[in-house]
Amino acid sequence: ACSSAMPSLVFHNGRAKISGGLRCSNIAPVSHQLLEHAVREGDLIVDLAGVGDSDSSAVAMLAACQALKLRQQDRLVLENVHGGLQSLIRIYGLDSMLPGKPEQVQGDGDLAKG
Repeated sequence: ACSSAMPSLVFHNGRAKISGGLRCSNIAPVSHQLLEHAVREGDLIVDLAGVGDSDSSAVAMLAACQALKLRQQDRLVLENVHGGLQSLIRIYGLDSMLPGKPEQVQGDGDLAKG
């Protein structure tokens, strides 16, 4: 049995703070809560400072939330993304979700030419 604590989600002033490990075995309740909340919010900040060990289900949850925000013409902003989760996000080609300088997010230059 997995000993990692169940993840939790707290909402306050347009900010979602997630704590605990985010794995396929325990992510469903938090994912459901986050998406339900995202539907009702405008721009949403997700603070991942308290997130521990994560697998690709965490990336799937964040990608679903980002897709929802894009459909609503709102923004999803991720804060405090730890190295392991950051790597997974990059592996899945979702770098645009990661915080960065505006010019990096907009992608001016490199690939746009041609």
